[in-house]
Order: sequence, then C-alpha cells, then structure tokens
Amino acid sequence: MEPPDDLIRARLGLVQALAREQAFVQAYAYAIVRDHHLAEDVYQEVAVVLAKDWERVPEGLPHARLKEVVRRKALEVARRARRHVLLADDTLESLAGAFELQPADDGELRETLAECLRKLPPEVRAVLDSRYRDDCSCETIATRLGRSVQSIYAVLKHARIALAGCVAQTNPHLHRSLGHG
Repeated sequence: MEPPDDLIRARLGLVQALAREQAFVQAYAYAIVRDHHLAEDVYQEVAVVLAKDWERVPEGLPHARLKEVVRRKALEVARRARRHVLLADDTLESLAGAFELQPADDGELRETLAECLRKLPPEVRAVLDSRYRDDCSCETIATRLGRSVQSIYAVLKHARIALAGCVAQTNPHLHRSLGHG
C-alpha cells in the first residue's frame, strides 16, 4: 500500500526545505564547531533528526526550530570530537540571527552560477561535477584522478572561492542578498 499523496508531498516539502537551508545549517554549525567536516556531519545529523520526526515538523521548516536543532547538534558533535566551543550560549543565539537568510532570486542565482561555472577550467568543473552532481567522495575522485585526497579538497576549496568571487563581481546585489559583503 502506497502512502497518500499528501503524505508524500509533506515528506518532499521537508526534503526541499532542508536542501534550501543547507548553507545556513553548515555555516551556523561551522561557526560553532570551527571545522568544515564536522559542520557537514552536523548537517547530516540535523537531516536525520528531522527525518525521524518529519510528521511533527511544521510545513516550511520554521527557522527558529531549525536554528535550535542545529545548535544542539553542533554542540553534541563538538563534544564528541572533543572540540571546545569558544562561544557562550547567548552568543550562539545572537550568531544564529546573523545567519538569517534574505530571499534571493533562485533563477538569478542559478543563471549567475552557471555563468561563473563556465569560466572555471574544465579539470576543476570535472571535480565539481564528480563531487556535487555525481555525489562521489573526495577519496573516490582522488583515486580516479590519481591525486591525493588533500589536493581534491584544495581544488574544491579554491573552486568555491573562485565562484564566490565571480558571483560578487558578476552580480554584487545577489552576492549581498546571500549574506556576503
């Protein structure tokens, strides 16, 4: 027996809302744990928490609830990793407010990013495609290309920096609306 359409729509809505908020989740988590890999772990754990309790998550994934789940999970991950959190709870709450997203035109963002991606060298685009489109791990990409894992991390980091710079130069208004500059 298949779940009712409204149930499927609710699940899909939660997945879409979490995907839209990925940058916020990882940025806020990074501000707490100060490690990109741990921030990605926090995102995954937040997704698991929300997936387990998806029936009780209000439609549209309220930002206040998301901030609280991210904060709790980031602190938990930091404790497990034996990372000392340098910020007090009230500072973390204030920091969360700084990450409030301003709506940006999704179509405009996609168009600008596509333009910026075309400017990257083909080798860099291939690594980005493998990682983000094909969901390959950095280890898999490194093995496939005969390079070290660290060099793949470096390529991805430099590509993100180049893309952010290109977006800032190509469309300063859009760059500001995403919370930069």
